Amino acid sequence: MEPVMPLLIDKDQTGFIKNRQTQDNIRRALHIIEQINKDQIGAIILSLDAEKAFDSVGWEFLYLAMKRFNFNKDFIHCIQALYTLPTARIKVNGSLSDSITLQRGCRQGCPLSPNLFNLFIEPLAQAIRQEIGLEGISMGGEEYKISLYADDVLITISLPLLMKMLEIYGEYSGYALNIHKTQVMTFNYTPTEELNAMYSFNWNAPFIKYLGVSLPKDMSQLFNINYNCINKKIYDDLDGWSLLPLDFGSRIRSIKMNILPRLLYLFLSLPVEIPLKQFREWNKHISRFIWNKQRPRVKFPTLQLPEERGGKALPSLRDYYLAAQLRPLVYWCNSSYVAKWKTMELSLTDTPIQSLLGCVGMEKKILYTESQWVNCSLKVWGEVVKKFELQKQIKLLRWPAYDPEFTPASLDHRFKQWTFYGVTAVCKIVKKWELNNFNHLCQMYGLGGQDFYRYLQFRDYFCKKLKGCNPAEPPAIIHIFMDAYNSGNIKGLVLIEEGLYRLCKTTMGKRVEHCDNRGHVAERLGNTVIFH
Repeated sequence: MEPVMPLLIDKDQTGFIKNRQTQDNIRRALHIIEQINKDQIGAIILSLDAEKAFDSVGWEFLYLAMKRFNFNKDFIHCIQALYTLPTARIKVNGSLSDSITLQRGCRQGCPLSPNLFNLFIEPLAQAIRQEIGLEGISMGGEEYKISLYADDVLITISLPLLMKMLEIYGEYSGYALNIHKTQVMTFNYTPTEELNAMYSFNWNAPFIKYLGVSLPKDMSQLFNINYNCINKKIYDDLDGWSLLPLDFGSRIRSIKMNILPRLLYLFLSLPVEIPLKQFREWNKHISRFIWNKQRPRVKFPTLQLPEERGGKALPSLRDYYLAAQLRPLVYWCNSSYVAKWKTMELSLTDTPIQSLLGCVGMEKKILYTESQWVNCSLKVWGEVVKKFELQKQIKLLRWPAYDPEFTPASLDHRFKQWTFYGVTAVCKIVKKWELNNFNHLCQMYGLGGQDFYRYLQFRDYFCKKLKGCNPAEPPAIIHIFMDAYNSGNIKGLVLIEEGLYRLCKTTMGKRVEHCDNRGHVAERLGNTVIFH
């Protein structure tokens, strides 16, 4: 079922579907709240909680939904065979009850269950999308009403009609709403007395909890409301673990397995700026725990080196944060990655937003949009470019049609037509800093004879302005963007973090080599002694 689910289930649903992620819905929700606050829209955001969601799946409704999705009859019969007259027994204090015949629900722990649930709930999502009476939030020419991660549903529409639809859907399918756990957050809206009487929601809630993060009304509180809470839990855990008889290696593994995943989830989910003092505070608490409140005997950066280079592979939280903020930028460049938040962000600028990545340092205003979330990622990208001196290498990410320094593109709109043929970033038409010949571009992208003179114009510009003295092999972080453009195959956060790590250590190595005059740095570059 995995290959066909992305074709059957709308992009609103991101749970348990290939190439869709939790962070897709969170980033999208942030954009929607930002738009509501910006336009002062009267709106309600409702986070639905279903009563025993997977256990409430009505089988007859599920089979009808699969039939509607055009699943083969034999395939549906296979699913029916798995769910025909199943029984269960309850174990209480070692004693087993009589057999109970199950009549609904998806089996817990079965890898098929998430796909079946997605098919089960998609008719509800489609009904909400199609209902004209339910008005969502409009952005970039599209209307957004519902976001789903399996049974976690976030809705931005009017309430009474929605509740009526949920009631009708529940009668047919078995889906039931848990009113007591459903969260609501209002914007420029005061509920009527009738609504207050019908639904016992906390209408004045300052935030809602969605997919593990807190989404506040006031977006300036996004950092504090999420990180202050998790910081207290992390510091309490570290203090408690300090009392345990753990050796040095076990303490480092505790950071890798418990502390890093909790912070990394927020890094990936929330595009907010984290001050350097916060990273110093985290490192201070981690160091105190690792050395059991004694004086450190090895410098913290040394512990972050891989073991083959004399370190302990202690995670660098700053590198993970930078990598997490750059990941959406890589997804911009990957045409095969499809998500609703990406559609929102690509509609923010008149020019393709990906073309900004190669123009860092040219104009300050060029790296700013109307969205604070996009600006955060662009700011991090600018810091990385400046810190690691990538101004020359990022020229590979410029688009010929939107390069501010390529004058013919501003005078001849045919260059913008090239982008529709697939000639976007320079890295797509360059190999080892050599521009592909015109015949190759004609075969690959369908350029015609009328483009030959334009090709000569760009070749002249490329040789004079872009090629320069750049190295034959770009840095790893640039390669990740190039791979996203050329192969469409993104291998995730780890490679971005690794690319940043290599840049950081290369820069550090150069600095040591510059200071050392003993003649043996090249042999011992991997040895931790260079950091003392």
